[in-house]
Amino acid sequence: MQINPKLGTAGLIYASLLGGSQSDQAMSIAVDTSAPPAAYITGVTHSPDFIPSSGVTNAPYQSGLDGSSNAFVTVINQTAEGVPSLEYESYLGGTGSDTGQGIAVLSPTQVYIAGSAASADFPVLCSLQGFSGNQDAFLAEFNPTLSGAASLVYTTLLGGSVTTEANAVAADSAGDAIIFGDTMSHDYPLAGNANNSFQPTAQAAPPRPRLPMLCLQGLLPAPTKWRAHRSRQRWSTSARCQRAAPLRLSISRWRTTATRI
Repeated sequence: MQINPKLGTAGLIYASLLGGSQSDQAMSIAVDTSAPPAAYITGVTHSPDFIPSSGVTNAPYQSGLDGSSNAFVTVINQTAEGVPSLEYESYLGGTGSDTGQGIAVLSPTQVYIAGSAASADFPVLCSLQGFSGNQDAFLAEFNPTLSGAASLVYTTLLGGSVTTEANAVAADSAGDAIIFGDTMSHDYPLAGNANNSFQPTAQAAPPRPRLPMLCLQGLLPAPTKWRAHRSRQRWSTSARCQRAAPLRLSISRWRTTATRI
């Protein structure tokens, strides 16, 4: 939905429903720099008929629903009408339950989504690691101007032996993706140089609240409640999946403080 609040009752510029016969939820949206901008959406779908059988401009990477729910990525062209307005739409997931929770657009050919994967067979391409627990974070890069398998540029899981999820993603001009989320894993993987970490080791923590920190390993020691701690982890996909050139993994700087309540 696009709204111009300056136009009053005439301010609704574009609106559409998106979904299939079951429960579907959009979790994040981004736009590109075209005029009018194309909309990029990710979320979770339980619908086996979420993707129209015909009319979508580019074929999906994954055409069918696997498991109980999958993440999805959709690109909508506001200048078209009906099904042709869907430039790209694809499931992304395995036989478990997977959700897209953040999306970022660097260009029409570079779209990043991040979320959570509870599928041991979640599709990966040049992945940093395999499935490591009951739920991992994931990062995927799509080129929705291409069709089929070629539209998936890169996808990886990231997590430890307990629950990890990514809640948001951003991208910089170098093509690096920066994700944010939370983990309960004491063995959450860090960058190769431990000095890059604000908190390089996990400590004991109360079961609640779960603190949102993806690039930190585990939780802070807290005999009392703590405010949420923010962090970011930088993923470089500039190697564009060249297996001979390992991907660079670094952590961007972020000022982080802990305050007792």
